[in-house]
Amino acid sequence: MRRIGFILAVVALVSPGAALAQSWAEYVSSEDHFLINFPGEPTVRDIGYEEGHAELETMTNRQLPIITARLYSAERGDSRYVLTVVNYSNIDHPTTLKSALPYAILKYRQMGEVTYDMYAHIDRVDGHQLQITRPDGRRLFVALHFHYPDRRLYILEAEVPPGETPPALFQVSLQFLDQEGNSIRYQIDDAGNATRQQR
Repeated sequence: MRRIGFILAVVALVSPGAALAQSWAEYVSSEDHFLINFPGEPTVRDIGYEEGHAELETMTNRQLPIITARLYSAERGDSRYVLTVVNYSNIDHPTTLKSALPYAILKYRQMGEVTYDMYAHIDRVDGHQLQITRPDGRRLFVALHFHYPDRRLYILEAEVPPGETPPALFQVSLQFLDQEGNSIRYQIDDAGNATRQQR
């Protein structure tokens, strides 16, 4: 009986699934101040964050400058992992900044059947998590966090086929970095004030 257990363990270690699991690695962006685990080296490209631009202008009753974003993406089998970092550094109006996260959440809620919809935070950076089942059965796991000091919106998307293991490693591995590349978190005091600390 022990021998059968040993053989099964060896098969699991040398299987393609185990090899794929070992391909996950930390990726650091000094430009966008984050660290995250990706299944391999992501493709990086600059994009215009135009989706919903007009609607956000209407919501905030303000004309907005062009908002840019950087998209990091990688694939593992039939699953796709994307981190979009939207740069709001040229936006000064507080209402516009506070509207960015709720508006992005609203747009994702329209993408399919929402099966999980909850507040979340990473190192005390406010955010939200959604799980969405698409019409074709694929599942979309979304985490959104707005880091107000840097004026950046981080949107994590992991889309997996039906029955695939939820991509928890991708979402929980996000860390925010300071200008020197150190991981940071926030400490909240009794009065509700936040102070930045190195992790």
